[in-house]
Amino acid sequence: MKKLTYIISLLFFMSISVNSQKTQDLEYLLDREWKYDPSGIESVAESLYVKILTEAEKKGDKKEGKELKSNKQEILLSIKELVSNARFKFNSDYTLNTEINGDVTEEKWTYNSDSKTISYVNSTTKEVNTRAIKKLTKTQFVFINQDGQEIVFTPALPKQPFDPLVLKEDLKIYRDIIETAHSGMYLYTAKETFDSIFEKANERLPKLQNIREFYNLIAGIHTKINCGHSSFYASGDIFSELKNNATNAFFPFKVKFLKDTLVAAQDYGKLKKGDQILSINGNTTKKITTETFKLLSSDGYNTTFKYRQLEDDTFWLLAHKRNLP
Repeated sequence: MKKLTYIISLLFFMSISVNSQKTQDLEYLLDREWKYDPSGIESVAESLYVKILTEAEKKGDKKEGKELKSNKQEILLSIKELVSNARFKFNSDYTLNTEINGDVTEEKWTYNSDSKTISYVNSTTKEVNTRAIKKLTKTQFVFINQDGQEIVFTPALPKQPFDPLVLKEDLKIYRDIIETAHSGMYLYTAKETFDSIFEKANERLPKLQNIREFYNLIAGIHTKINCGHSSFYASGDIFSELKNNATNAFFPFKVKFLKDTLVAAQDYGKLKKGDQILSINGNTTKKITTETFKLLSSDGYNTTFKYRQLEDDTFWLLAHKRNLP
């Protein structure tokens, strides 16, 4: 979570907006939603990673710096996910709404028509951030950041309502990938069984209500491979959905499994570290593990790794798994 906080903060740092009278120079910028140009996401992600690492080194935090370096690829993937989901809308009053996975901020900048620049004063550091506008058309907006890099935006497509039938192609692509690339797909589950599973999945598609249910469908299929090195993770859209129901999305304290017994790993209100947890919101621990295990991958029939996943990602207990509040 700490890494994602850094990433989100840096994405906000790169966002832009203007605050002045409407000018001809900015006619294509206003009242439109923009997103980072997909072809430039790699360089944007790399730049943000360098900023995160530099910030850690400035603080003299060697442990954090070492962790950032050892997990570079994982962090880059997280940044790319955030960057690809970021959306920016410049309103007619020159206020910019920045949305990243459900988090929305507003900023106001000043436009200088003589120098073709936009500037923002950081309220905390009082630092002036200036961006030079290089190009602005109906199909592209380009500015130069303080590091001399070109940051490119393209118009964002309107968000489409959830349509489960559109996901039929996604399910087909997923099946093609695992059948072609996963060498151990039929090691624990026979091909005939998988054929039946995919047939039933296609029958369920029209009944799905949201992207989270589609995630549950795919993850449930994937666990049948019984491979701990091949897992399925939630998309940014799911985290955006959970953002609107944060109370039920995140478990409030750390837990630990002692074999199949769930205990509190820290004090929380009247609950003391080491106390056994028998049920959550009316669901017994047995029901919780039975249902969540259906969506968590591990090698063979091993359940230890599944218990560890529930300990590390306890918000899954209440947020993602089917048949749970």
